[in-house]
Amino acid sequence: MTTNQEGKHEAVRAITGTARSYNEDWHALFDDDGIAAGPFDSRMLAWINATLGTSHTNVNEAMQAFAVDQGFANWASMNTFESGFSLSSLPNVAALYEPYDTSKVFAERTSPTTPSTVGGVVGTLYDTSVNASHVAAGSDAARPLLRAGVAGNYVEFDGVNKNLRKVFTLVQPFTRITLLRANTWTSGDRLMDGATADSQYVFQQTSTPQFTARNGVGLFNVTTVPLTTWFVLTEVANGASSKAKINNGSFTNLTYGGINPGGVSFGANGSGGTQFGHVDLGGCVITSAVLSDDDIAAAVTFLGAKQGLTV
Repeated sequence: MTTNQEGKHEAVRAITGTARSYNEDWHALFDDDGIAAGPFDSRMLAWINATLGTSHTNVNEAMQAFAVDQGFANWASMNTFESGFSLSSLPNVAALYEPYDTSKVFAERTSPTTPSTVGGVVGTLYDTSVNASHVAAGSDAARPLLRAGVAGNYVEFDGVNKNLRKVFTLVQPFTRITLLRANTWTSGDRLMDGATADSQYVFQQTSTPQFTARNGVGLFNVTTVPLTTWFVLTEVANGASSKAKINNGSFTNLTYGGINPGGVSFGANGSGGTQFGHVDLGGCVITSAVLSDDDIAAAVTFLGAKQGLTV
């Protein structure tokens, strides 16, 4: 049986085409990616920071972050990886929410210090972009729960009173890519929204299991995703040149209204106080620009893999 260490070694060799010792093959990868010569740990630290777009100063912390980014709990449990893509590497990232990164999910909704545990409350979900637009619950009672998933944790909103929300500057054009799962259906319930009510909102309507993404005008109606099924929703808001799609399917062209969402709200409408949806959040990236189709496809595939989707 291949060990996790051997699995990582095979992943390195698949990239470099080399067949040397573990450290020698890693050095070949560092060379290929333009990492300056030096000791193994120093090069590993530099390579991870370059890959993730981060600025870690401790190699063990960097290795932990890389493992989480690849969908594993830690470096020791990682048995493969893909080099060259992470959500943080996308251009113009405005906000990035990764509940599968255990270092970014906290129980407190103010002054967060206590990491959330599976089955426990989530008071704050950090925005891992440089903007630090962390979403938080409006009260202790509004805190959703952290759940264990396929390749990382997710956040469950109960459809009664749970919500995470943050106001920040977000105007058109923008791209929002979100991994979601609707657990129950009630007409009018919001899966997510902007930070003001009915700005950039995804809501259940007409009949189960239909949901709709909307910005003023321009309706993206989805009837093909069953309840309790994970999906990745991509919304490109750009006025008359807007578009949306599910997973890596074809885009539907839309003419959206000119509403600027001014942030994000998960599990309720933009005010954070009504129209609660029983929905799971697996991750979300928002960029302040229209992403290329290739970048969108890479992000959709990356997010979908967190909950076992082949998209």
